[in-house]
Amino acid sequence: MNYPLRDAALDLLRQKSGIKEFAASLHELTTVYDRNNLFGMYLSMGSHDRKRAIFALDGDKQKVKLLHFIAFAFPGAPAIYYGDEIGLDGGKDPLNRAAFPWDEEKWDKDTLAYMKKLINTRKAYNSLRRGDYKELIQNKEIGYFASHVNPTERPSRSSSMPMTAPSRSPSPLSPAPISNPLPVATLMNGEVYEVYEDSVTLVMKPWSGTFLLPLYFIIIKKQKSPFFRDFFL
Repeated sequence: MNYPLRDAALDLLRQKSGIKEFAASLHELTTVYDRNNLFGMYLSMGSHDRKRAIFALDGDKQKVKLLHFIAFAFPGAPAIYYGDEIGLDGGKDPLNRAAFPWDEEKWDKDTLAYMKKLINTRKAYNSLRRGDYKELIQNKEIGYFASHVNPTERPSRSSSMPMTAPSRSPSPLSPAPISNPLPVATLMNGEVYEVYEDSVTLVMKPWSGTFLLPLYFIIIKKQKSPFFRDFFL
């Protein structure tokens, strides 16, 4: 169980720490463990002995999404504690073990759709599942970037993970270093950005994250995979 990842993410989202401290925590986690052990670790942002994510984050659904985004962007085996995918609330035990509400009218459909997109995106790209973590750039007031480069794939097929820090309005994140001159697209919403002088400028909502990948590779992926073609856009 990689609880230190959860703790570092919650500290950032509750603004008990900043981007610099969060980046340092991720760096430590990727260096203190052997690579094989790191990829075998269980990444759960919720469990039977912890307060549920929505409760721990004071009902902020955007932060809950980013919390799970971090898990799905990090090396390891991400998992979702039952009910978190539909916004089930609950504090300390036994409130965090409440029965699953089978009445779909009580589900948070927006959170559920986001969780499905995270799962499908990670399943679709090997660089997100088996790629090595590498920090690219950080800005303590705006955002943070990391990359996943799969040793068996060309660098142009690597994915980047931009993530925003606290802000009251959508913020431009620039520059995000990109190793190829081709346009890139965000895997979470399909927006396309031009690369200029090895960098790209993104505009993202506060407390949000996305994945970047060269556009041509996304097109190839859609053509080869009916499953992904239905999922993306």
